[in-house]
Amino acid sequence: MCFQKSNKILLSIVIPTYNSDNLIEHCLSNIYKKLGNSNRYQILIIDGFSQDNTITIVDQIAGQHKNITYISEKDKGIYDAMNKGILMAEGDFLYFLGADDEILFEMKDIENSLIDDNVIYYGNVIFKDSNKKYDGLFNTKKLIEKNICHQSIFYPRKILVNNFYNIHYKLLADYELNIRLWKKYVFKYIDISFAIYSNDGISTQMKDIEFRKDFLKIIYTHLGIKYVFLKILNKIKKLLR
Repeated sequence: MCFQKSNKILLSIVIPTYNSDNLIEHCLSNIYKKLGNSNRYQILIIDGFSQDNTITIVDQIAGQHKNITYISEKDKGIYDAMNKGILMAEGDFLYFLGADDEILFEMKDIENSLIDDNVIYYGNVIFKDSNKKYDGLFNTKKLIEKNICHQSIFYPRKILVNNFYNIHYKLLADYELNIRLWKKYVFKYIDISFAIYSNDGISTQMKDIEFRKDFLKIIYTHLGIKYVFLKILNKIKKLLR
């Protein structure tokens, strides 16, 4: 389905939080600075029962803006929170943001780009620590070596309500999801840097052991045996360097 401009909610921005009182005010301020008070988007704060002042801050900001909804309850990790966001979302597209990230896009960018809810759109992010752009156009060969950063992806809601994050993978469920969706749906690259990504989060500091253990099986199931062999060959080449 292709969209014409309307007052319908186009984008749901889902922000999982836990003890983020030092980050969330700046995160939300950045969103309002870039997107204004448009009724074309909503913000969903999915909090994991923070023990600091995160929800107090969010509640104060929500009192000034009508497009913030929040919940605070115990969850089973960040991807469980993101799945809750999928169920709560009203927008045609979903976008996941960390409390320590900043968006770079404006409403006109997404209104001109997110035009077909059968397509998963993605672009780039800028790494906060190095100012490096990540990471351009992907193909299958590239996807088996690195993930598309989820701060650069806009998923149609109608796709995600049938494809939730696998919470068995604590740190790289977004990678598993992208591989799972890659052959089933159209991914379209947009040459825009959508966010400043704070790449010092837990997923960049720790390894997802279960994901790594299942990685070749995930590739085989969703991409085929050809890419399992290619992944193994690439690994051997790296070891021989």
